[in-house]
Amino acid sequence: MDPLISELEKPRLVVLLPQALADNLDLGRKIHGLAHAGGSDVVYLALLENPEDLWTLTRSLVTLKAITSADILAAGYKIIPSAAWMEALADTFRPGDSLVYTAEQRVSAGFLQTQPLGRFLEINYAAPLVELKGYYNPRALNIKRAVLVLITWLGFLAIIAGFSFLEIQVDQGIRGAARTLFLLITAGVEIWAVYAWNKLFQG
Repeated sequence: MDPLISELEKPRLVVLLPQALADNLDLGRKIHGLAHAGGSDVVYLALLENPEDLWTLTRSLVTLKAITSADILAAGYKIIPSAAWMEALADTFRPGDSLVYTAEQRVSAGFLQTQPLGRFLEINYAAPLVELKGYYNPRALNIKRAVLVLITWLGFLAIIAGFSFLEIQVDQGIRGAARTLFLLITAGVEIWAVYAWNKLFQG
């Protein structure tokens, strides 16, 4: 949590920020314009979907905060697990705040049902609502994630298959200490290749 959060005294824009938008600089500039026009401070509630992305998300939020404040406004952020956003919003919200969200965000509304986030906020919060359109495309993000997962696994399988074929050839063509040494080196390179491929797609 950004320590500045507790120091913000003016009316605030509380922005419910999907993890995928944390590096969207155009969004940061839009929020800056809204805050500047209303004389508001800004609080980003950043929704962390994957704990492994904490460092990347934090780094993006530092940049987003700088763009939003631009040395004129006060801005801060909280990183919260996406499953706990309702509790985090209730703890953060105070009278006089405005709530900012994207039109495409949806929340659970019962078993296998969802509703627009704006509808939920309208029902549960007596606050001005600011809806932003065109910044968030969850369907495209889901497709991108699925493609990346597929590519990652195909890469793993290709690495394993390639090194398995090489090891079979070595096993059949080399004998003695040279065979053992070559297999050890091959196994080491294979482990490194799997690690490097995994790091590549972790970003």
